[in-house]
Amino acid sequence: MEQYEKQFLECLDLRSVSQRTKHDYFRRIKPLAHYYSQDPSTLSIQQIKDYFLYLIRVKKLSAKSLKLAYYSIRFFYIHVVGIDGRDFSFYKPKIEHKLPVTLNRSEVKQILSQIRVEDYKVILNVTYQCGLRISEAVSIRIADIDRKTLTMRNAKGNKDRVVPLPALLYDQLRSYWKTHCNRTLLFPKRLSRERSFDRRTTTQHIPIRTVQIAMKRAVEAAKIVKKATCHTLRHSYATHLLEAGVNILNIQHFLGHSSLRSTMIYLHLTTVSRERAITILNDIMNNQ
Repeated sequence: MEQYEKQFLECLDLRSVSQRTKHDYFRRIKPLAHYYSQDPSTLSIQQIKDYFLYLIRVKKLSAKSLKLAYYSIRFFYIHVVGIDGRDFSFYKPKIEHKLPVTLNRSEVKQILSQIRVEDYKVILNVTYQCGLRISEAVSIRIADIDRKTLTMRNAKGNKDRVVPLPALLYDQLRSYWKTHCNRTLLFPKRLSRERSFDRRTTTQHIPIRTVQIAMKRAVEAAKIVKKATCHTLRHSYATHLLEAGVNILNIQHFLGHSSLRSTMIYLHLTTVSRERAITILNDIMNNQ
């Protein structure tokens, strides 16, 4: 491990940053080091600026990718190298106001029906029915499953939350667990090149990437034209609950949003409330 990587890791550990966030930050600082073939802590602000011009003009990264790269690199230089944050005013991340993609219930059913591997099918089923992030779904622990609830430990922002667990899904998870009987994980890794690997005792869960690939193939097989991903199931969960009349504050709690503002975006996606508003408007105007 390079010296700058050690210092970066120490800084992230001292701030109790999650493992996934550490991985994301390293993914964006390493290309900078490779681009100049030198320790990034020795680079000047002008070199960093030139690197971002390269990402914009040559690599043509999306606004989202540029934003992630900017905040990761900025964090490194402010907290590890000690550069003044004002020196990073050379770039202004573009704020996107895109509504998330959602699926209707029929489309969710179509996609799940295309998945042949039981492990992936159950993971995506619990992702939708409990409104989870895919990283949360694959790492569910047996001890956190109750008959009526599912507890998510150390979720985004290092927060715990409890979500409702549908009765039929609980029975499905019990049956699925019996196929491997792992002592700790609901979704233990399926295969390994290690000779000593035992699915009943492993502490490694099924990789996120393999589930994402299974979801992509299922969307294509179902001939769904929407750009649906694993996270689309979480968006669909929130939208379907809202359309069914579940209080938005409850949905905020189920999703683990710190701010109600994050949850309110789903108000723009519901068709039921919009149609109801149009009906009421017509009734009012017809009675004038």
